[in-house]
Order: sequence, then C-alpha cells, then structure tokens
Amino acid sequence: MSGTARDLFEAAMLNDSMDGVSKDKAMEMYRARLSAACLVDENGKRLFQGAAIKRLGEKSAQALSRVVDVASRLSGLTKADVEELTGN
Repeated sequence: MSGTARDLFEAAMLNDSMDGVSKDKAMEMYRARLSAACLVDENGKRLFQGAAIKRLGEKSAQALSRVVDVASRLSGLTKADVEELTGN
C-alpha cells in the first residue's frame, strides 16, 4: 500500500467511527477492507471495491488473515497502528 493509500484507508476507518457509526461497527470487515486496499493488479488498480469488499469478507478467515498479515507487514502497519484504529 502506498503512503497515500494507507492514509486513505486509515481515514476511512476513523471517519466511519466519527460519522455516527460505533467504533465496533466501523471495524466490521477490517480484514476485508485492508485486503481490498492492498490487492491490486499489475497496473496498481484495486481488485476489490464497493460491494466486492463485502464478498471478500465472506471468504475464508484463515486465508484472509494470511493476506492481512502480509499486507500489514509490507505496508508498515504495526500492531500499535491497528490498536489505534480499532480502539483496542
């Protein structure tokens, strides 16, 4: 994820919780949302957008967690960053 993409991802996570949506509700589909922000084609175009993100979240939790682990590592998203976003 580029720096700009990460800023947009984090802003979206925080804005959802600021726009009258509870922090818990905003964190629904965190893995799918992070994966969607990082999964791109050879031209850098996102593979999952809109309703496709919800469908991505319905995939295997184990497989999605592996994608999230790698995406987090490659994007420099630390455990502390996740805790700040999730409020945990």
